Amino acid sequence: MIRRPPRSTLSSSSAASDVYKRQVRNNPYLYIATSNGNSGPGISTSGMPAATNSIFSTGAVLAKEVGNDLYGTTLQRDIILHFSSRGGEVLKPDVVAPGACVSTVPNFSGWDVFWGTSMASPYSAGVMAVLLGAAKVEFPYLKIPSKLLYKVLRESAVPMIGYDCIDQGNGLINIENAYELLKEYIRNGELKNFETYTILSFAPNMPNNSAPNLYIRDTGYLNGSETFSFSVKRDNFNKSDKFYRIYNLNSNKDWLNLIQKKVHIRNNQPAKVDIKIDNSILNKPGLYNARIDATRADKSQMPEFSMMATIVVPHEFNPQNNYRLSFENETIMPGMHKRYFLRIPYGTSNLNINVY
Repeated sequence: MIRRPPRSTLSSSSAASDVYKRQVRNNPYLYIATSNGNSGPGISTSGMPAATNSIFSTGAVLAKEVGNDLYGTTLQRDIILHFSSRGGEVLKPDVVAPGACVSTVPNFSGWDVFWGTSMASPYSAGVMAVLLGAAKVEFPYLKIPSKLLYKVLRESAVPMIGYDCIDQGNGLINIENAYELLKEYIRNGELKNFETYTILSFAPNMPNNSAPNLYIRDTGYLNGSETFSFSVKRDNFNKSDKFYRIYNLNSNKDWLNLIQKKVHIRNNQPAKVDIKIDNSILNKPGLYNARIDATRADKSQMPEFSMMATIVVPHEFNPQNNYRLSFENETIMPGMHKRYFLRIPYGTSNLNINVY
């Protein structure tokens, strides 16, 4: 039996997303940490409530020392656990954190070694609590909005080698980096300048063909001449009618080409960011994941928002290969994985996979 590709529950939970968004908007000092889900490593598997940007979601990492001590592995470095849910149409998880541990449990529990994103999320919640406690000592009359704290945690995370944004979000959470960045933002008066944004782009697998990020699951209908757009609108976090800000744009991958290098937002008018995909990737099957970062176009160069693009170029079954595909001499390191995306011909009822 051939199953449809997985996709996040964002596709059927816009009402739930609106509830979380309204709750956080009405309670800006409400801090919500949640697990990103255990449906990985397939892409587009971040479900609700993790998929909404009103909540801070965390993926799971297996630290090499924990892997060696608890599971007898011989890891050379920290890895993202295979089951940790991935993003796609959403830029999730926000970060990753240790997700395997020995935990204190009731006596009736038969086991005290656990792993999962439900282990990682409490780690992030603890980091939030420590940061807020430290800030209360150093800045006793200041309150930190939850979304500003989320922003600090994302921007201070450390990217993990060998993973894309779709796997790790912004990287491994780092409490020391986060506190230094939080203090910098406070001292530079960023609380009064802070803004959040709503972003939409093309995602043909999603309702209304749109999602918070560009997400194309199958490039079969593309010819390389298409232009895609991101719509960016400020949320008016500080409730100011007058607003004008210019942003510098930067893509972290060569295949994602920005048509403009700057964009601006005036008052409540949305901005439009246009991009083109380098057509050279359309003949190279694989997963392509890139991020566009927008920074304030002034001396502060403050990060403002990010936009992610995920493009899947599948392998094809066709008469030229006699409807057979072979992947030989494949190697993989312990704890890692490889993804193979296949375009199944219409009308196919069975698919045979042999592993030798």
